[in-house]
Amino acid sequence: MMSNTGDEYTSINDELCRVAPVLSSPFARYPLHQERWLKPFETTSDGRPAFIPTSNFPHSLMNLDTDIPDYVWGYGSLGKGYYHLLTKESYRNLLDYMNLYELGIINYMGSILPGCRKRQQEFHKVKEIVHRRSCSKKPDEFVLCSKLVDFKQCPMGGCNNSEGCSVAQ
Repeated sequence: MMSNTGDEYTSINDELCRVAPVLSSPFARYPLHQERWLKPFETTSDGRPAFIPTSNFPHSLMNLDTDIPDYVWGYGSLGKGYYHLLTKESYRNLLDYMNLYELGIINYMGSILPGCRKRQQEFHKVKEIVHRRSCSKKPDEFVLCSKLVDFKQCPMGGCNNSEGCSVAQ
């Protein structure tokens, strides 16, 4: 079991950045500790919109930060566009992209290559973080997941660990 030290948070944040560069945003730093998710019609504390409507498809789904930093392109309650990382929609879209990317890797490689084991473990760790964020009622990783999960909206059936997050424990 890991203790929650600054070095371990740094390690987790490094993994977030390697797997999905958009998560290098200060708004996605682990651990999240916000009062609530922004609604797509609201603005951030620095006055930026939580949603930017556009039907233009991004250049790269896994390098989403190359288009508009701090935003994830996808679908949500206000339609197609860029959802800020302080919205739940951004993590739902990112999780969808990670699932598609993972399926592409599996289909392309046909099997797990031994040299890729560490990278795949890192990918799954980040995917677990993104999953928990996508179905949490509140963006706060210090609160047990069992109290955060909105099972009705969870795309993966909710956290499978009823005692809370296993990511940084």
